[in-house]
Amino acid sequence: MTNEIHPSSVARILKCGMSKNTPDTIIDSSSKPARMGSAMHEVLAHMISNNLEARPDLKPYLKKYDLADEDQLGYLTWAGFEAWKEIRDDIKVLGIEAQGIVHIQDDWAVTGTTDLYGETLTDELVVLDWKSSQAESDTESQLTAYAFLISKTLKKNYETIKLITVWARLQTITIVDITAAELEKFEDDLMESIVSDQYSPGDHCLYCSHQYECEAKSKMLISVSNDLQIKSDNSIASIIDLAKQYPKVKILEQAIKDFKDIVKDHLKNNDPVLLDDGQYLGLSTRKTEKLVSDKAYEMICEEIGIEVSESFNTFKDAISLNKSKALKIISDQAPRGEKKEAKAAFIEKLKEEKAMTVSETFLFNISGG
Repeated sequence: MTNEIHPSSVARILKCGMSKNTPDTIIDSSSKPARMGSAMHEVLAHMISNNLEARPDLKPYLKKYDLADEDQLGYLTWAGFEAWKEIRDDIKVLGIEAQGIVHIQDDWAVTGTTDLYGETLTDELVVLDWKSSQAESDTESQLTAYAFLISKTLKKNYETIKLITVWARLQTITIVDITAAELEKFEDDLMESIVSDQYSPGDHCLYCSHQYECEAKSKMLISVSNDLQIKSDNSIASIIDLAKQYPKVKILEQAIKDFKDIVKDHLKNNDPVLLDDGQYLGLSTRKTEKLVSDKAYEMICEEIGIEVSESFNTFKDAISLNKSKALKIISDQAPRGEKKEAKAAFIEKLKEEKAMTVSETFLFNISGG
């Protein structure tokens, strides 16, 4: 049986060899952002494969990926293709959505699908990755893994490799050049990590499914908790030493968040827990009312007797509106002595028209025995 390593997991494995024994982080492909990213990739692959300059009809892609926001998909594909037009004259495309697998040990292989690869006019390897997200860490390691896959598949040595990340949402292109020696070192480091039996906890633990059973991570959390016992020494050197704990503090913060989520889920359906000091840990709730902007704007305009103009529709998304502001507008327009009733009546209208949503937040609450 071959154990597969996906490029998205390479950064974690390079930092902690034993994390290779955990499954790849499963990306929820059913989530809306993931489906939007898949649709963007497919549209761009279609356009470049067929030498299209005009974007195709997006409706089939929206239907395929169960999406409704044509504007967002249109923006992402437009931004991605505009970025491509900036660099395409220097690239001879050799493959799009190219699947590959390279065995690096008897029972280990790197496998993945490269968004696009090719060569420059000066015979440099180009590996390109589309990103629909805001930002991600360790993209260089991920793209280096794709470059490793492509160079081994082509059985060709390149003196220089260009790793290109197109951040469509940010309209940004990141280009990193690595040398043949750096690619060779990447392979050596990956091989070393695969044979390693050492745990090396750090912020990469956030992407490891073994993190909840990892003894090394548990010890690290205890260590960083002790290190955070702030001393009276506020010298620059002391503060710098403290700041160096930040990567470990991120893990501690995640552990605290996980603790809160687990305990809250239990307390939602169970009695308060008796604590060692005789008090009880339970939950209290806080309700938050939020306006559905489009409906609320129209209802306010109707309520105070003004017409919703086309220019207002254009700029309303840039205007902040909350319940307090909305009720102040209604109150200001109501006759003296009727302001309270006017606000109450408007709230009821908002609820009836589903122009106001109510969310519930659960908070820890400690009460006496």
